[in-house]
Order: sequence, then structure tokens, then C-alpha cells
Amino acid sequence: SVVSIPSPAENGNEGILVSTLQCITYYKKDSKNRFVGELLETPTGALSSVSYEHDRSQILASYKPNTKYPKERHVLMNLNFEEKPSDNIVHTFEGGTNQH
Repeated sequence: SVVSIPSPAENGNEGILVSTLQCITYYKKDSKNRFVGELLETPTGALSSVSYEHDRSQILASYKPNTKYPKERHVLMNLNFEEKPSDNIVHTFEGGTNQH
């Protein structure tokens, strides 16, 4: 999935979050107007969806159940825009064992 970080973003950090089944990458334009990606360190597992809350600079990532984590997980993370974009987990919510 692709999620935009709209302008005016905190400290001019307008960009996009791109999620695949295994990772989330933050893309920001560089001085040559090219998008450069930074892989975020996120929990392991198969991502099912990602959303971004602009006012709080938070990511909500949902993970499918698997053998290591038998329940669906929803992980709320703060996205920090420092030298290298990073995230820290605020809370993990557990769901059921089946994804609907």
C-alpha cells in the first residue's frame, strides 16, 4: 500500500510511506527532486495494511496471523523525522486468529 505524508509535514518531511508484505519504506524527495527511500525498522510479520495519522505523526500497521504470532496484530508507532526516519512502538493491539 502507499500512504502520503502531506504537506505541510513536520519539519518539511513531506513524502510517502510504501508498504510491502514484509516492510515499510519512507520516501522523501532529495535536493535533486528524486525520491530516496529509508527502510523503517518495524516488527516482523506479514503486513496487511498501513495507515498514517498526520496530526500525531503515527503509523498504524496491521499484521496477519502466522506461526510465530497466531493472532492478528495492530501496532501503533510514532514516526520520528530525525537524521534517519525511525519509529518507536507505542502500543500493540491483538486481534483474533482469523483475518476477515
